[in-house]
Amino acid sequence: MTQPYFNKDGFSLYLSDCLALLGKLTENFVDMVFADPLHISFQAALSPATAEKG
Repeated sequence: MTQPYFNKDGFSLYLSDCLALLGKLTENFVDMVFADPLHISFQAALSPATAEKG
């Protein structure tokens, strides 16, 4: 199985393509899936002046 990006006190964080990773996990392994929508990540990477132009 893929190794966690971060692992501490029973909490594991995986940095991967969600659909590819979910297919590799065992049943009842996942408590939560968090996905950062592309547009939010993209806007955060823009400079403030560019982001305001929208």
